[in-house]
Order: sequence, then C-alpha cells, then structure tokens
Amino acid sequence: LATQLLVDLAEECSTHHLSNLLDILEKVISHPLHSPLNVETGDKDVHSVMPFEDVKVAVSGLLDILQIKLFSLPASHASRVYDLLICHMQSHYKNMYCSSTANSIRLKVFEFLLCLRADSLHRLGIPSKNGALRFSPYCLCELGSESEKRVTEKKPPGTGSPPAGSLSASSQANTIRMGYLPYS
Repeated sequence: LATQLLVDLAEECSTHHLSNLLDILEKVISHPLHSPLNVETGDKDVHSVMPFEDVKVAVSGLLDILQIKLFSLPASHASRVYDLLICHMQSHYKNMYCSSTANSIRLKVFEFLLCLRADSLHRLGIPSKNGALRFSPYCLCELGSESEKRVTEKKPPGTGSPPAGSLSASSQANTIRMGYLPYS
C-alpha cells in the first residue's frame, strides 16, 4: 500500500521532489529477492514474501512512471527511472534471483523494453494504450561510440543540415533539453 502511494505520487510529480521519491523507490527495489530459509524446518519464511510484493509493485510503478516521464520535461526524470530499472535488472543476474516474483518482474521489464522504439531522429517512443506509437520530443537514444560522439561534437556548426521539418541546431540547443538513454 505504501509503495503504491509512492508510485502514485511519483507519477504526478514534476518537481525536484521526484528525485526524493525515486530515491525511496530505489531502496524498495534494492531489497534482496531471495527468501532466507527457516533454520528449524528448512522451509522459506512465509513473512519474507511480503517485501517481494513491494519490489514488484515498485518496479511496475517505475515502468508506468517511465512511460509518463518520457513525454515530459525534464528528461532527466525519465533517464533516472530508466537507469533504476536497468540497475535493478542487472542485480537480478548478479545475485542470481530465481524466485517466481523475480521471474515475473524480469518478464514485465523485458516486455516493456521490447516495446520501446526509436525513429529516424533517434527519439524514443512507445505504443500508447490504443496502439498508436508516440515518440518523445525530449528523450533520445544515444548513437555510436564515444569516439564517434567526440568527432560529431567537434564539427563546426552549420556543416550538416538538420533533418527536414526540424528546428535549426542552434535553436534546438537553446529551447529543448534532451535526455539520452543508453542502450548498450
């Protein structure tokens, strides 16, 4: 119940307080997903299952938050939620979680990640509830290696033409702050 309340608050929050809510959700999802065995009987402790449900609710909530924050400023909110989800997934494999709750969490996250798309402008998109694909004007996929990025950054302005129908590079830099989500 408390975890769902945190998720609901984070979905609606667009201020600097979202960072505090995400810090709390990060602590919830960092809870270990394996049950200690009862020393006397060798069975798993029934009371230890409850925190697993909190982790499941928090991860599901982070997926919903990411879907909302992709389409709002600042883009750093979406980037932070994405990082939390990826770190959580890495912890599954690092700690070899294999419970049914861990499996269902991984399934949800992978299904979500497989729905993500990028268009020709590298904008990140996701299908809406009605199936229409929407692309974020604020979040882009990173492109290329570090050396390629440095070469691109050193090019003098005006050497390449912007894509058709987009703002000029100088006006884009002044009006829109982009968030980059790494996919490697």
